Amino acid sequence: MLSGDLIPAGWYKAEIVGFVPEPAKKDPSSTNYVPTFKLINKGQATDGREIKTWFNSKLIGMMAPMISAIEEKPLRKIVEEMDNGTFDFDTDSAIGKKLQIKIKNEPYDQKMTHKVDGFAAYDSAPSF
Repeated sequence: MLSGDLIPAGWYKAEIVGFVPEPAKKDPSSTNYVPTFKLINKGQATDGREIKTWFNSKLIGMMAPMISAIEEKPLRKIVEEMDNGTFDFDTDSAIGKKLQIKIKNEPYDQKMTHKVDGFAAYDSAPSF
């Protein structure tokens, strides 16, 4: 499977291999946090493929499900910590962590694309 080929929709085991901040294109007062996931599917065409997703600093709570999956903490606890200001997360510490990601396919700019649409702990049975 070539890097430009569409990744079929479904749940995949993955490892976070990068996590970088970058300026938001449409709003210079915010930052995007961009994790890169490498798919782990030994013997499958998708093994080793990488996919990114973007979390904006103005909607940082959207990152909570991913953090819950890699830290194997209940989502409710992560959100509570975010709300009360006790939450501490270092993006560098996420590199090397494994989890499951849900990929969905959808049209964008007149072609089908894939995007990350859900997270689960690495060893859990994801809800479908």
